[in-house]
Amino acid sequence: MNQTALNFNPYPENIFTPGTMNHRLYEYLVRHGQITTKELHNELKMDCARIRSDIRPYLRAHGMDYECKALPGDPGNRLYRIKSS
Repeated sequence: MNQTALNFNPYPENIFTPGTMNHRLYEYLVRHGQITTKELHNELKMDCARIRSDIRPYLRAHGMDYECKALPGDPGNRLYRIKSS
């Protein structure tokens, strides 16, 4: 008996143009489920405004959103995580 693998991805597909900052950021969020301000700056070389202005409306259109939390003991570093609305 052959059984096919299940590929469950709870997130909507990445509609952003490949190679753009939005595409890279959305892929990172889907793959890791979260990102910190430091990771945004150091790994993706972008700022957090991109999440608010471009990613959030797309997530909201699909019944999701992100939450932003301060990281204790690390001033200025915040954690962004995808969540269901």
